[in-house]
Amino acid sequence: MKGCCINLYNNIKRVFHKNLQKENLDKNLEKSVVHSRYMDFSQSIIVPEDETLTIAKFPPNRFSEKIGTHPDFTDDSLLPKTQYICSIFLDIKGSTRLALKYDLETVQKIKNAVLSTGIEIIRYFGGHIHRLQGDAIFAFTGHSKISKSDAIIQAINAASIIQYMNQNILKEYFENVLGVSSLKIRIGIDFGDDDEVLWSKYGIDDINEVTVTSLHADLSSKLQNKASANSIMIGENVFSYLQLPDDLLSDIYIKGNSEEKDYYIMKYKSFNYKMKNFDWSKYLERIAHFESYEGDFQMKCYYFSESEGWIPYYSEKALEKDTDIVYRIEASQLLLHKINSVEWTVSNSGIEASEEEELDYVVPKDAFSEEDIADFRCPRHTAFNGLHYMICKIKSEGNITKNKYFSLYVNDNDLSRNYLKKSELE
Repeated sequence: MKGCCINLYNNIKRVFHKNLQKENLDKNLEKSVVHSRYMDFSQSIIVPEDETLTIAKFPPNRFSEKIGTHPDFTDDSLLPKTQYICSIFLDIKGSTRLALKYDLETVQKIKNAVLSTGIEIIRYFGGHIHRLQGDAIFAFTGHSKISKSDAIIQAINAASIIQYMNQNILKEYFENVLGVSSLKIRIGIDFGDDDEVLWSKYGIDDINEVTVTSLHADLSSKLQNKASANSIMIGENVFSYLQLPDDLLSDIYIKGNSEEKDYYIMKYKSFNYKMKNFDWSKYLERIAHFESYEGDFQMKCYYFSESEGWIPYYSEKALEKDTDIVYRIEASQLLLHKINSVEWTVSNSGIEASEEEELDYVVPKDAFSEEDIADFRCPRHTAFNGLHYMICKIKSEGNITKNKYFSLYVNDNDLSRNYLKKSELE
């Protein structure tokens, strides 16, 4: 790891250590032989209590400060009310093994540090923590002031970063510091549209909560249960609404049967609702500002706004159709002078691009001006629903070839609603 990846790793690790410091865990673990062997893991990092999380140049998008009632529905006089939501159900397996090695107070502190870091990541991407259920987090993304596509993207980004944290930071801590097997985190995500999510109050008198009645909120938990260790399972509405590329999605097999695929999270008469395993690792690798290294070529993207001019784009939201964009290779002058040739390839996804037969193509040379070529720019225009890639093939001195990916979301809400799977009453 280097450059941005080191920064990302260190940023998340520092926030995890901030949460460990709050728990004052060193005193609880100082008698552990395994812990004493790896004291440098925790003692080499002293983190200010007010340090906040930053993640791979994703702009922070914090929305909610409290657990429980979604901020859109604190005025219960407006209830019941229908409004879309994207649901995240995250479950942590393996923490019970801690109880066989450490006392209850220590186990509680470790689990709370892990959950606290997960909560910070979800909140960073605009999520709202609705409920903590033992070793599980039930959260929402989406509210009245953002688009539905952006709500789903927030959920995918948060879940992917949490799995990155588990694989790269928590695994090291649990195995090397605590001397136990690493955690297994499973995440389910699903989306319900306005007419399929009812917000209302449940309970009596002072024993009540404002929550959702929605098949898709329920399915997020079932999807989590279908997920394998350290993976993300998404419902049909999620991958259909965003028109996610096929290479990020895979089917799972029925347990005990290595040949028969398990396509559906729910089958009931005419309502056959699909699920897919989401490849979070490949997804993050193709986000340019996630996999960018200092001292290397970096691909960046800018989109044009009538009010603000050219704005840097990060893969945290969807652009509208008919938006002018420009991709650009940026690096030190020394590196740029070593470039011999650049080839730009568009890799589109989704039904629209498929119907227009514009899924994959090399951008023709006549699409570039002399200034574009000199500045290593590729001007484009958003046209199709989906998560699309720009792939830049850079050939430089020494016969070195590098392929750089940039992931860009485009969404047309009116069109995407047609892709949603709707349940029908009997």
